[in-house]
Amino acid sequence: MSKFKSSTHAQIDQTIKELLRPPLEVGRTYKIRGCGIDGKSAVVKRTVIDLDKTHVTYLKHGEPKKCQITTFQRIYAEHGIQDDGGEQE
Repeated sequence: MSKFKSSTHAQIDQTIKELLRPPLEVGRTYKIRGCGIDGKSAVVKRTVIDLDKTHVTYLKHGEPKKCQITTFQRIYAEHGIQDDGGEQE
């Protein structure tokens, strides 16, 4: 029997998942499967332009946007389209 609560185990599992995700690369374009309003899936491209310790800055419709690195990695892990290693622009 573990001395930790189940919520602690869930947090540990989440941290391990985040650590195992591949690191993001500046200049790489990531393709992500989107879900349109009409139910048709579209592919969107997000180019990473900057990384700091906790946030990623990427281009969305030509405008710079910012989110947490873990959020971007999770979305790419769940909806990303793997190709030849990404496009460099």
